Amino acid sequence: MNIRLIVSNRILFATLLFIGSHVLLQSAGKASKEQALSLPNNQIQARFVNPDESIWKDATQEVYQPQPNLNAVMLKRLPIRDKDGVAVRPVVSILLMPLPEGVTSLKDFSDFKQNKNPMRIETSIDHGDKIIIQGTIEYGGAVHRIVRAFLVEGNVGLDLICDTYDSVYASVKDDFNFWIDSARLTPRSSRTPPALPSALSQHLAISAPLVVSAQAVPLSFLR
Repeated sequence: MNIRLIVSNRILFATLLFIGSHVLLQSAGKASKEQALSLPNNQIQARFVNPDESIWKDATQEVYQPQPNLNAVMLKRLPIRDKDGVAVRPVVSILLMPLPEGVTSLKDFSDFKQNKNPMRIETSIDHGDKIIIQGTIEYGGAVHRIVRAFLVEGNVGLDLICDTYDSVYASVKDDFNFWIDSARLTPRSSRTPPALPSALSQHLAISAPLVVSAQAVPLSFLR
C-alpha cells in the first residue's frame, strides 16, 4: 500500500514537472530575447523583454526621431476588436532619459513625471526598485487604461507606459505585467542584447504630433 502510494506520488510529481517545464518552454518560445536601450556616454542601460514578438510590433519610427537626451522604443500590438467592433491597438512605450534637474530619487522621478501628465490614479505601489501606477485617462473620445512603471539608476530614469482602451484591458493585462516585470536598469555590459532594428542604437524624441487614437499614448506622456 505504502509502496503504491510512493510510486503514485512520484508519477504525479514527474507529470507536474513535465507540464510545468512544457509551459515554461512555450512561454519562452513566445518571448523575445532580452533587449537593451541606452543613452550616449552613459553606462546605465534599460533592459526589457517583448512578451510575444509575433503580436507586439516595433513602431518607433512612426513617432520618434534622433535626439541626444531621450532614447525610446514604441511597440504596437496587433488589433483587438472591442465589444463595439472597434479595432484597438494597445501601445507600449519605453522612455529612457537623464534625470531632470533637481530629481535625485525614484520617488522624485515618479512625482515629476506624474505631475507632467496627471491621470486618475487607482493604484500606486512602490516596490523599492520601481514604482508602478495604474489608472485611467480620457482622450480621443475613449477611456484609456494606463499602467506605468518608473525606474531610476544613477542619473538615469526609465518611464514605461502601457496604454490601451479600457474596454480591452483584460486581453492585454498579462502582457502589460510581463513588460513591467521584465524592465530593469543595469550597468551597460560588453555583451549588448539584440536590438530592435529601428530603435536601439538611435537617440530618439518626438518628430510630429501624435494622432490621438487607440494607437498612441497622449503626446504629453512622451516628453
